[in-house]
Amino acid sequence: SPPRRLATPAGFRKSPLVRHSGKDALSTAYMPDGRPIEVAWQIVDLGQLIVSHNPFTLEVNRDFPQELQPRDRGRKSYQDQIARLVAGFNPDLLTWSATVSDGAPIVGPGAVPGTGVVESGNGRTMALSRVYKADGAKADAYRDTVRTWAKELGISMPRVDLPVLVRVRQTDVDRAEFARGANVSTLQ
Repeated sequence: SPPRRLATPAGFRKSPLVRHSGKDALSTAYMPDGRPIEVAWQIVDLGQLIVSHNPFTLEVNRDFPQELQPRDRGRKSYQDQIARLVAGFNPDLLTWSATVSDGAPIVGPGAVPGTGVVESGNGRTMALSRVYKADGAKADAYRDTVRTWAKELGISMPRVDLPVLVRVRQTDVDRAEFARGANVSTLQ
């Protein structure tokens, strides 16, 4: 089907151009060098995501391919970054973005059904884990945001306790190179 622009959600200047192919809602996110990366929108349970480090202790996750984590998450600056993300948590910042370095986390196509390695957005996903653990107004606001985007994108909203809006990378890439590029600010 031809691409269509979504309604502009509150707080956004522009919304994504989305096209549907079968049951998938597809859009494009861009690397800092301008290369396009096609992504499919999905909602998964937080427990299905494999992040680089334990969200609470920041210990290395042995199930995560470490070549995909170019940042040293053990440093105090990253602990502080995640704490800042939680303190200033804004659900809208975990939705659409034109870049791979912002917005909903990007997961790889996953070798094991039902799991997804977070290739871009480990810090955001770890912060979301902490928000969900606190189970307060921020968690409720994120759940509401996910429901809104599911409706807007025309994708199914699974019955899960901890829904996460993700972008599943469709473009074939060198995963380690992609992860390094996705961690470069588009302003740099």
